[in-house]
Amino acid sequence: MFWYGMYLPAMHWYCASLTSASWGRDLVGGVERIALLGEQFDDALVERLGQQARRLSRFQQWQSGLEQIEREGADLVLFDYQGSEAQDAAIRRCLKSLPRLPIVLLSNPNTEAEALALYQDGVFEYLPQPVAVDEAMTVIHRALEQGDVPPARESGQMIVRDLIGVSPAVVELRRALRQLARANVPVLLQGEPGTGKRLFARLLHDSGARKNKPYVAVTVSSVSRSFLDVELFGLERTQDNDHFHVRTGRVEEAVDGSLFLDEVADLPLDVQIRLSQVLAEGCFHRVGGQQDIPAPVRVIAATTQKLENLVMNGQFQHELYHRLNVVRVQMPRLTERKEDIALLAEHFLSSVAKDMHVEPKRLSEEALQVLQQYQWPGNIRQLENLCRRLSVMVSENEIAIDHLPAELRPELAIQAEARSWEDGLRAWAERSLAAGEKSLLNSAQPTMERILLNVALEFTGGRKQDAAALLGWGRNTLTRKLKELGVQDDDSDET
Repeated sequence: MFWYGMYLPAMHWYCASLTSASWGRDLVGGVERIALLGEQFDDALVERLGQQARRLSRFQQWQSGLEQIEREGADLVLFDYQGSEAQDAAIRRCLKSLPRLPIVLLSNPNTEAEALALYQDGVFEYLPQPVAVDEAMTVIHRALEQGDVPPARESGQMIVRDLIGVSPAVVELRRALRQLARANVPVLLQGEPGTGKRLFARLLHDSGARKNKPYVAVTVSSVSRSFLDVELFGLERTQDNDHFHVRTGRVEEAVDGSLFLDEVADLPLDVQIRLSQVLAEGCFHRVGGQQDIPAPVRVIAATTQKLENLVMNGQFQHELYHRLNVVRVQMPRLTERKEDIALLAEHFLSSVAKDMHVEPKRLSEEALQVLQQYQWPGNIRQLENLCRRLSVMVSENEIAIDHLPAELRPELAIQAEARSWEDGLRAWAERSLAAGEKSLLNSAQPTMERILLNVALEFTGGRKQDAAALLGWGRNTLTRKLKELGVQDDDSDET
């Protein structure tokens, strides 16, 4: 799922090098009590906690420990989680009775899926064992720092600050997120449109040491290529009467924080060189300026293209590619995580219902099976758009198979395609020829392209880069077609 320098073994070497005193953070003040439930805890972790907590309670019998915590309370619970049904039920009971209590699970690889399910129900975090002491202390510090604010949940529903799912692909993404949050290296996110690259980038920023610093997102394809230099690096110039004008660029806005560059492959080569300087030297100068400006920025880049192919073709700078590709995360397609479709659909339906102030609709078993069998060319974004549409258009509380659009139902899609496409085109051609018309292609092709372009833009929510990818066009071709065909351009181009 993700690679350090493209080679998995290097991942372990780099993670080991992160274990340093900088990660051994002291706990926030006023921590009265931390409870350890279970038998298997690292002695060094117990010693560190004992030094920093005013009261450290350890219960080898987790049942009695939970009962006492429910009676007397605690600031934080560390749970040696074994994945039993009894533990699951007891933890969920505790989450209901003490919803603001941070619970951190220490799980083994065989119980990670069960731990993830508890995480989705309200557990603050889960850490696969064996876990480094400094990594555990970082999570504990974050849990205590957030105090009585539940992490990214509202009314039992996860909101945007979370990865939703239980599939192996999402479990791997969560593992990558935890490890990368502790690092300070560039990250390259690669995947099809709609796979959640922007969400992952934001989670990565919010989970790390820079979470209280600026997060600046730039969709490269939405900025004029001639203006990208100024947009990213700012501008200095002297105007009339020696008035000095400075425009701050997005890199400068992101100082000490994170800079997310969506569709980084669209950067012009001259801008690529300047970005490479930021990554290599940690500084830059504004357009028209001479003074180097320090830029301690974490760069997170995303692309739907294979950058190595662009490097070979001379369309992407070799040095920038290697500086961005320190860690690459491959975002899975929705068809690679079909186990998550039910959870995602439930989340989207609940989110729309909350916006509309109505009860959320539910999917029938038959409708859910259709969604799980569909190929989802637009990935998660397409599923979200469908859930929004169904929430508005379906009057019943349950969404049945008959409510689904024809393209999701193979038998209807084939019939509709035959009627509206091939038969319709043939009938039009016959009528046109019978009427003595000529040069039919000169009339049909622009109409067909205009329809396809409008549908693609509607499908992607107006995102031109994504629409171009779906149609098999390049960015320049799509821009030219917009003008030639008279298609309205709303300048929306976020991925």
